[in-house]
Amino acid sequence: MGVERTLVTIRGLQEGNIRITECVFLTDSQITLDWIKAPPGKNDSGPFVVNRITAIRSAAAELEERQVPTKFGHVRSEENPADIGTRGADKGSIDQSDWFGGTAIYA
Repeated sequence: MGVERTLVTIRGLQEGNIRITECVFLTDSQITLDWIKAPPGKNDSGPFVVNRITAIRSAAAELEERQVPTKFGHVRSEENPADIGTRGADKGSIDQSDWFGGTAIYA
């Protein structure tokens, strides 16, 4: 869903003549990353996963057609700011975290 939502956002930005130079998609699931990077047709993990991976690849292909290079990579769960809210963090912890600004791994 993240790649598809990013595509929708980039379509809108490009309509406003805002140039996007690159999209980096990170996951803390090495299995998911392996599925995305595997050659098409090499995934026998069931129709749900196959359909999700197909949708991700399709969105990434459209980004590339729009001259927005895409990269997929891995981030350790401990370094993934998207997971902070699922770790039982309170407001103070979230305010002091990388939740809003990201981490150095994105640079």
